[in-house]
Amino acid sequence: HSHGAVTGMAEIGEELIMMLDFESIHEMITCDHSRAKPAVDNALNVDRSQCKVWLAEDSSFIRASIEQMLTVSGFEQFTAFSNGQEAWDAFALALESGDKLPDVLISDIEMPQMDGLHLCKRVKANPDTARTKVVLYSSLITAETRHKGNEVGADEQFNKPRLENVVRTSDQWIAESTAGD
Repeated sequence: HSHGAVTGMAEIGEELIMMLDFESIHEMITCDHSRAKPAVDNALNVDRSQCKVWLAEDSSFIRASIEQMLTVSGFEQFTAFSNGQEAWDAFALALESGDKLPDVLISDIEMPQMDGLHLCKRVKANPDTARTKVVLYSSLITAETRHKGNEVGADEQFNKPRLENVVRTSDQWIAESTAGD
């Protein structure tokens, strides 16, 4: 792993607390990364290769899992960022250079530098980026916390690890966007 299992340190009184990345530890113990993720069926028969997907996720394990599932499912335009700030910088760069913006942004909520709620709010508040569909994909989404995603304009919110929901929702958006063609 590029970052190892320790994601941060905190000093609380006399105690030194290490924050660990559970997913990467789980992967190290089980060698789970070798298990191929099956492709998600394309019931709507949309052209996934034309859909540009960006991912903001600080866990290298989850990033790799999502990339693998999307790739085997036929998504060819995929870019991953390790936090919300990197993703937002990429939006700014794309706007500056005239590059195509992502059709879908999948974002974790808890990330260093800029969290997913802040990233979503920025994307949706900017008229130039607001058309990008934003999926909050996090283990923090509950009935009680869902309102936070709604407040920042998230188009959809899914709990980890139900990644196939993200793919099926993206398919619906692709079908809607190409319906007039």
